[in-house]
Amino acid sequence: MKGKYNTVISGGRPGGYFYIDWNGNCLPCAFNPYTVDNIKQVYQEGGDLNTVLMNPFFQAIRKWQGEYSYMKPAREVGNQIVPCISKDHHREARKIVDATGAKPADQEAEEALKDLSYYKGLVAYGDEADRLTSPIWEKEYIGPERMRVEKEKAA
Repeated sequence: MKGKYNTVISGGRPGGYFYIDWNGNCLPCAFNPYTVDNIKQVYQEGGDLNTVLMNPFFQAIRKWQGEYSYMKPAREVGNQIVPCISKDHHREARKIVDATGAKPADQEAEEALKDLSYYKGLVAYGDEADRLTSPIWEKEYIGPERMRVEKEKAA
């Protein structure tokens, strides 16, 4: 486990991507159906792809990625068995949607945003997935990396 880990590559982070749907909505990922920009409107207003990349929604996602794992030393990386902000960390994803005013890109996303049981179910899923996989992540990945770093320090 040498080098640095990379969490999900969405949100337009360096080396990553974002998704533009058929209607021109700019989404952090095809599986995170919320948007603040429409590429057609951005270009009509004189903007460009940087306008999209620098919107508060994408910036907040990239900030979360950096805090969770992106470009961190391997021993500090969050659990990469559950790296998806939308599915595995839905609580944080929803906070970002709410804080930035991101809007649903389609009817299903709008319904999900309004459905408290959907929110609670995804949060519970993420919490349980993390609970189950964190010991594996620690034992199989982070533990060996810490031992490697300690050996290097001792040498």
